[in-house]
Amino acid sequence: MFLIPFLILVMALTDIAGCHFAGLDFTGFARPFLICLVSAPIAIFYSFLRPSKIIVEAILYVQAWILFSLLGSIQTYLACTVGGPTIDKTLITLDRLAGFDWPACFSFVRSHSILYNFLALFYGTLLVQIVINILIFSFYGDQKRNRRMLLSAIAAIFISSFIVIVFPSLGPFYAFGYYSKGVPGSEYVYTFLALRDSVAPHTFSLDHMEGLYSFPSYHIVLAIIFTYYNRGLRSFYPFAAVNCIMAISTIPVGGHYLMDVLSGALVACVAIPLANKLA
Repeated sequence: MFLIPFLILVMALTDIAGCHFAGLDFTGFARPFLICLVSAPIAIFYSFLRPSKIIVEAILYVQAWILFSLLGSIQTYLACTVGGPTIDKTLITLDRLAGFDWPACFSFVRSHSILYNFLALFYGTLLVQIVINILIFSFYGDQKRNRRMLLSAIAAIFISSFIVIVFPSLGPFYAFGYYSKGVPGSEYVYTFLALRDSVAPHTFSLDHMEGLYSFPSYHIVLAIIFTYYNRGLRSFYPFAAVNCIMAISTIPVGGHYLMDVLSGALVACVAIPLANKLA
């Protein structure tokens, strides 16, 4: 029952310590905390004055996801400051051994604007999926699904951060030089490089955080988690369809190697049973 608050507290404390030693500063806490503050009285009202487990559970998990997302984002920036040797060449080699040509795939998708925009639309569905999942699980009164879904995401971010620290990768947008051409979605490379190479203090806004992890793909992690926890519900097939398309989009839109996708799937396969055991 108290595992999620405990893990969020651990993330907060490690983020504070990490930011102190890495010289990072973050702004933009006002909006998310205002949302949590405003929604708290609503949760109290529906807890005691007009009891509704559905509304209370939905509010509490929205608040928990907001806090986790903020702290998890900061953690990703901290992990990128370690600055060890990158493994991009190895990932490119593995992709080629698997018969996958990333530049050819990217060029094909980019040359078909309708296809690219279609994939980009699905790539940006994470936030919407989180909210819809919370509402579905709350409506069904299945708090266990909400709890396990969030625990899986937390476990996965810890695992992913460890991998990024040990085996950092800047992704194909960097390896193939697309970031210097201003390709949409490649802006994160400059942030990643700044975090790796500079010891000067950095200030970042939580309103404009970027996804920095290439290997493993956290998009793939969440795609599998969201789909898995809809098993046995009528929502399973819609989520499976959406996340299959999102998984495809991670390569040309998100700038991920094929190996990023496979490693993200592996992380999810570790995080899900771990969360199920702990929940």
